[in-house]
Amino acid sequence: MLQARSAPRNETRSRNAIALDEIEHPMVRKALEVWNTARGGRAMPAKADLGPRALLPVLKNTALLKVIDGGEEFVFRIVGDQIRVQQGVAVQGKTMSEIDEMLPGHGSLLRRIYRGAVAARAPLAFRGWYLRPADQHPFCHEVVILPVSEDGETVDHLFVVAA
Repeated sequence: MLQARSAPRNETRSRNAIALDEIEHPMVRKALEVWNTARGGRAMPAKADLGPRALLPVLKNTALLKVIDGGEEFVFRIVGDQIRVQQGVAVQGKTMSEIDEMLPGHGSLLRRIYRGAVAARAPLAFRGWYLRPADQHPFCHEVVILPVSEDGETVDHLFVVAA
């Protein structure tokens, strides 16, 4: 189970990259398992392979982002209820630039993280303390970012599952 530790001081976000086999939260592990099953022998599954039925156990903790201009920008297309709670503001339909307007620096930070997943063309996982930008409420969570591709090469969407 996810081990909570003391929240770091003087940091707006402390996320540590972890290896995929270090994922502890059952919901985040389930998301990675669904992604791996959907991709089969391909590098990445297509977005259609991860429809609502496949993701049903993790939907409320899932966001779907569209990749724009090869990762220059991202837009939250679908946002599960728990993601909305974690963010502390409504992000559905917003680009990272628009999030920066609401919460200065937060959209830029997310953009850098998401660009890493696009460049890797593979899942990335993080665990750590998070200070919600809207109100500085701290909590510990685990996240997996799952890239998908219609052509099998170019990442066009990201599924983000956080618990």
